[in-house]
Amino acid sequence: MAELYPGDVVELASGGARMTVETVGQSDQNPALIAAQCVWFEEAAGEVRRAVIAADALRKVEA
Repeated sequence: MAELYPGDVVELASGGARMTVETVGQSDQNPALIAAQCVWFEEAAGEVRRAVIAADALRKVEA
């Protein structure tokens, strides 16, 4: 897993929408897990979405 930083563009390792990393840190639920808060625009709903996702489940993509 590559290190993640705020502003990085990522997607789920299994594919999906491009997301922007807002923050990276220890998970509140599991301190041994590094997680990233990600934000993306969901066109179908016309809304900005946010989720906290395990860093190991993400991969960087070209912006």
